[in-house]
Amino acid sequence: MIAISGLNYHKHWARCKRRLPKLVWVTHLALEDRLNAAAEVATVKAKPLFVDAIQALSWTDVRAILNGPDDAATAYFQHHMAAALSAEMRPVVTDSLNEVGAVRLYNTMMDSYHALPFMPQVEADLSGHVTNKSIAGLFHYLALEEKSIRSDPARHTSELLSKVFSP
Repeated sequence: MIAISGLNYHKHWARCKRRLPKLVWVTHLALEDRLNAAAEVATVKAKPLFVDAIQALSWTDVRAILNGPDDAATAYFQHHMAAALSAEMRPVVTDSLNEVGAVRLYNTMMDSYHALPFMPQVEADLSGHVTNKSIAGLFHYLALEEKSIRSDPARHTSELLSKVFSP
């Protein structure tokens, strides 16, 4: 699961949640679950982009990754794939957000939020937010896995990984 949080309303949420009906608070929790579901659906678009990035590796890139820090491969992928990944994932995220009912829940919650007096106006690009958080989560977990593979020989689950990352 990729945790999706941090929409612009979040910093005001603690202040306003005690003013909102319990139903709206439950709606907020359901919304986060649906945002996560949309993000998970969209991550399947990543695999072909990783394959393309791997096939585009030069010998210089390979040496830099092998001799680089614990997240060198992740940094390479992030640098070479983030824009394409965003372009591929965003339409899927948008469709998925509509499909799982996240847009409807978000609009319901924000209607209640905006009805509160003295609360700042908040607007958010829901699709952009979920896409960006999905990509950040993907690279975060990739970096953790890369570090684990580099530092723990037992994690070398294939002959190729053993040859590449063994001292």
